[in-house]
Amino acid sequence: MADVKLAFDRSTVRTIDADGRLHVSKSHITKAGVNLYMGKEIPGWEGLGLKPDQIYRMLRDPGELAKAVDTFARMQIQNEHVHTTVENPRPDLIVGAVGSDVSFNAPYLDADLCIWDAEAIAGIETGVVRELSCAYRYVPLMTKGEYEGQPYDGIMTEIQGSHLCLVPVGRAGEDVIVADSNPFQESKMAKCATDEEDKKIVKAEEKEKVVAKDEDDDKEDKKDKVAKDEEDDKDDKKEKVAKDEDDDKMSKEDVKAAMDGLRAELLAAEQARRDVRSVVGDVIAMDSASDIYGFALDHMKIDRTDVTGTPALRALFKVASGIKPVESTVIAQDSAGLVKMFPNASRFRNA
Repeated sequence: MADVKLAFDRSTVRTIDADGRLHVSKSHITKAGVNLYMGKEIPGWEGLGLKPDQIYRMLRDPGELAKAVDTFARMQIQNEHVHTTVENPRPDLIVGAVGSDVSFNAPYLDADLCIWDAEAIAGIETGVVRELSCAYRYVPLMTKGEYEGQPYDGIMTEIQGSHLCLVPVGRAGEDVIVADSNPFQESKMAKCATDEEDKKIVKAEEKEKVVAKDEDDDKEDKKDKVAKDEEDDKDDKKEKVAKDEDDDKMSKEDVKAAMDGLRAELLAAEQARRDVRSVVGDVIAMDSASDIYGFALDHMKIDRTDVTGTPALRALFKVASGIKPVESTVIAQDSAGLVKMFPNASRFRNA
């Protein structure tokens, strides 16, 4: 499995349809490269004589990915990495689907996406869900070699797509990460936890020694203090765990706010495309209203120095292109009007 950061480039168009579904025209879903796997993660590891807890470097071969393109089309997108079949479909996990436009553009496997779950869409927009994780079947060929300067212990062959998953964090880098969660990161966390426990044990032993050396009439007080400290530590941990769980959950208000913001952004972009169509034609590679107006103004060779923000760029474009000219009396009434923002605006109306 390989994870991909949800990064939309200039050729990507995001749209929201009438029912609120998010459509992404193009996104990376996996990538050729060498990644780390524990032996027990590799299919048939026992028969291959691999050690379950040893780390192996596996090559997701570009040639194998290119051959597997068709198997990734029309896969379901899930909010958890769970293997599903027609006998065990788990519709409760499905939040969207991969489209049919899947292609290999080295080193990436790209596809169009549709997300129809409100919380999943809000998670993407707010950054709670940052990456895509691709799950697939493969046959491991344990042959050593080197790919782009990276040594590997085996090659993934006969790759077949299974599903795509939205995940908060992956494990192999900014644009591509491996599997549903990072076992190596978890190992570090477990080690930190163990270190903390060791420190607590040493601390407790030191306290016991101090108590043993004190006068008899002080022993009970010090034991009480130790017990109180331990109880306080437990309470603090419980509060931290509860807070972390609350922080991870998105409230209904968060979801609604994110959805409202996304709709407003995409509606503004669609309005901008309609406004500039008569001047520059259809603009399909931008999903920001300010970028679209800026592009049109640059095409018209209009100076937009120090003009920022969608409202200001839209106003300048409309004056420059002659759309709905604003009367001077209206401009004079608005302290932040076009005359103040664009002193030479009147020359566009008279041109």
